[in-house]
Amino acid sequence: MKAIEKITSKNQFTNLYGFTRSLLALGTLITLAFNHPRLLFFYGLNFETRYINESSLTFFSLFPDEYLILAKVIAIIALLIVIIGIYPRYFGIVHWYITFSFLKDCPVVDGGDQIASILTLLLIPLTLLDARKNHWNDPSKKNDSPYKQIIAHFMFFLIQLQVSFIYFDAAVSKLSVKEWMNGTAVYYWFTSPTFGVHPWLEPLVFPLLRNPISLTMITWGAIFLELLLAAALFMNYGRRKYLLFAGIAFHFLIILVHGLPSFFCSMTACLILYLLPSDHRFNMEKIKSLRITLSKAIKKNILSLPKRVSSGKLVR
Repeated sequence: MKAIEKITSKNQFTNLYGFTRSLLALGTLITLAFNHPRLLFFYGLNFETRYINESSLTFFSLFPDEYLILAKVIAIIALLIVIIGIYPRYFGIVHWYITFSFLKDCPVVDGGDQIASILTLLLIPLTLLDARKNHWNDPSKKNDSPYKQIIAHFMFFLIQLQVSFIYFDAAVSKLSVKEWMNGTAVYYWFTSPTFGVHPWLEPLVFPLLRNPISLTMITWGAIFLELLLAAALFMNYGRRKYLLFAGIAFHFLIILVHGLPSFFCSMTACLILYLLPSDHRFNMEKIKSLRITLSKAIKKNILSLPKRVSSGKLVR
């Protein structure tokens, strides 16, 4: 009974889960906004073949080739509404449908797209129960129902289990790869012609890659951090909050090195839902500061967009 009273005594419909919805929507929006539909929904040497999934009910598959631009515009508008936070009760399912459809209709997706699809699905019960006009607003008295809080607590717990498993699987799967075990995997990833280090970072990063000690520390350090993040499920908040900063910094470095802002958005949303208390409220001034920092990082990646698009490379 004490556990139930503790759960029902707090309102979990705060701007914390609203912020994560905006981050997830931003990640998908970046990919849609900065890529031509032919790069997203076609494959082949000259992107001449439309990718058709098994289901015809996904959003983008409803549009013929010549109307894919219209589909993209509609999806971007819907995602902007999610980012702004308008009526989460009505746009929670819409958000999941677009994210899931993109995952199914695009032949080239990354882990961030898969995670976004899962999280938006798990957040649907919260959005349906959210009586606020905007997910940035303070908790509403209409959401004080103990039944709503129990459902919200259960969904947060499912999300935490999912995120813990993501990091555990990411770490354990690396242990069976020779390059990760001998400490050289990061070298191959950082020098990849597709997702390798951006030229402006090469003078800083390449000396570290050529040094066997620093290369091994970076490679094994990634595995160790992922194991720590997986174990955070069993830690108290006092220890989790430090891992939150470490996890966000880790994924922010992935933006700088690999140019994957959409992946960063998905993983940051994961970490926030996973490591912060479910009734946590963000200080809006701090969010504004984070937004400015993120926008600067994204702008640096945008500078290389013309070259990537002209070469037929997918921008993420």
